[in-house]
Amino acid sequence: MKTVNPHNQNPFGIPPGYMEAIEDSVMLKIAEADLRELVPNSGFKMPQDYLSSIEPKVLSKLNPVKEKTPVITLFNKRNAIAALAIAACLLLIVTIFNSPTQTENVTLAQIETEDLTNFISSDAISFTDQELVAFYQDENIEFNAEPAQEDISQEDLEEYVLDYLDATDLLEQYEQ
Repeated sequence: MKTVNPHNQNPFGIPPGYMEAIEDSVMLKIAEADLRELVPNSGFKMPQDYLSSIEPKVLSKLNPVKEKTPVITLFNKRNAIAALAIAACLLLIVTIFNSPTQTENVTLAQIETEDLTNFISSDAISFTDQELVAFYQDENIEFNAEPAQEDISQEDLEEYVLDYLDATDLLEQYEQ
């Protein structure tokens, strides 16, 4: 028995009917070439400057110029201003009728000292030295301009300077 080796077979095959149709296709190509020699002009002629003028025509048809249509806005400025004026009037009326008839006068004695100190120290209000002196003189508040004489040791002074003062602050104070 003879075994067939699949590796020795020709992988290239001829399609069915190829040999019968090849003669007709070659003859058709030859006849076509003969006809082209007989007719030198195909009958089609390109107009002069056709390629330079075709692009604007095509682009104008692709992007037609849209006519501007009038726009009707939903919110008119006059209507918006009128609505805001009405709202402001209503707010004013509500505020007037809901306000208390008598205002309470708060005296300095009713404000706690700690709250006042926190308000001033939070930089919500700032006073210059001259304003504070004028305030103390107007209120007849006695203050001692001289610092209290206490015995401070050299070590305590050095510790305070190192702990609480910055070198740049000291230089600025010295330069002034």
